[in-house]
Amino acid sequence: MEFDWIGWLNAHHGSSFYMALAVVVAVENLPVIGTLILVQPLLAFLGYSAHQSQLSFIGVWLSAAAGSALADQIGYLLGRQIGTPARSWLQRRLHLRDESVDALQHQLHRYLALALLVAKFNPVSRTAAPPMAGISGIRWAPFALRSLVASLLWAGFWVGAGYTLTHGWLNWLHA
Repeated sequence: MEFDWIGWLNAHHGSSFYMALAVVVAVENLPVIGTLILVQPLLAFLGYSAHQSQLSFIGVWLSAAAGSALADQIGYLLGRQIGTPARSWLQRRLHLRDESVDALQHQLHRYLALALLVAKFNPVSRTAAPPMAGISGIRWAPFALRSLVASLLWAGFWVGAGYTLTHGWLNWLHA
């Protein structure tokens, strides 16, 4: 007899499970820490569990998006706090000229929404883009809105992949 741990968590802890998921996703999306662990397989598994009616798809999706957006805000604020020293350190470390960094910042300002969305799907850039936005002096409101949209799309992709595809893959494996 197999133990249904997700059903048990959902039945006994309800909303605490979704809050814990948001915290796990937030930690995974923080600068530096996020490059060491990956939460996407967990999100896909939880999407599959939602497909099996063990969890709420909306709950998993919104919890993951909230955690991702929260980590983005922390990264952005860190970038704002350490902006000038961080820019100087990056320039020295990567041997970049002022013109190169200025061009990068210009592109970030111009394509912020696309940059944040594309960055979400790469563990290194996912954790680096928010601090770079803060360092670049991008205003908070446009950053926060675009970060939230990117987080919703990113979380929806992984939870949705587990919800729709995993069931088909398991049937294919058992055939």
